[in-house]
Amino acid sequence: MKIQELQKQLAMDKEEDQKLQVFRIVSLWFSLSSRKHVVNTMLSTIDEVQSFKFIPLVYQIASRMGSSKDGQGPLNFQFALVSLVKKMAIDHPYHTVLQLLALANGDRIKDKQLSRSSFVVDTDKKHAAENLLNELSSYHGAIIQQMRQMVDIYIRLAEMETKKEDTNKRVTLPRDLRNLPVLELQPSRTLLSHYPSFEVGHSASWSR
Repeated sequence: MKIQELQKQLAMDKEEDQKLQVFRIVSLWFSLSSRKHVVNTMLSTIDEVQSFKFIPLVYQIASRMGSSKDGQGPLNFQFALVSLVKKMAIDHPYHTVLQLLALANGDRIKDKQLSRSSFVVDTDKKHAAENLLNELSSYHGAIIQQMRQMVDIYIRLAEMETKKEDTNKRVTLPRDLRNLPVLELQPSRTLLSHYPSFEVGHSASWSR
C-alpha cells in the first residue's frame, strides 16, 4: 500500500513537472518573441513536443494571437504561435476551439452596450481567430459548426433580460431555444475536466 501511495505521488509529481517545463518554454517564447532564433526554436519545438502538454496553457497561448507588430513571413512570432495553436486544435479540438470562438466573438455585445467607451474590440485577435477557425474547418468542420451553435446558444442565454423580481422564478425561454437540434458531437463541458484525453470518436455516447 505504501508503494502504491508513493507511485501515485510520483506520477502526480511527473505530471506537474511536465506542466512546468511547458510553462517555461512558453514563457521564454513570449519574453523573447522578437528574436528570429527564438522563433526557429518555437517551430522546432512544436514539431517535437506532444501538443497535449500545451493544453493547460491554451488560454494564455491563444490570447497572444493577433498582434500585427511582428511583420509578415514564416519567421515571425505570430506565425510560430498560430502554428502551435493550430496543432493543438487539430489534435485536441474540444480543448482548444472554444477559446478560438471566444476570441472570434470578441466584438459581440448587446446593442445597448455598444456606446460604452470602456469596451475595446481587439480586431487583430478577432481576425486571427476567425482565420484559424476557417483553416481548421477542413479538419474538424462538423465539430466546429456544432461548437459555434452551442456558443451562440450560451451567448443568447446570457443576453436574456431578467428582473430582480424574477429571482427564484422559472424563466420561459424563447421558442427557438426550446426546440434546439441535438448537438451529438458536443460532450458535456464538465466531462472534459475529468477526461482530458476525451476526443473525436467518443462524443456520441456521452453527448447526452
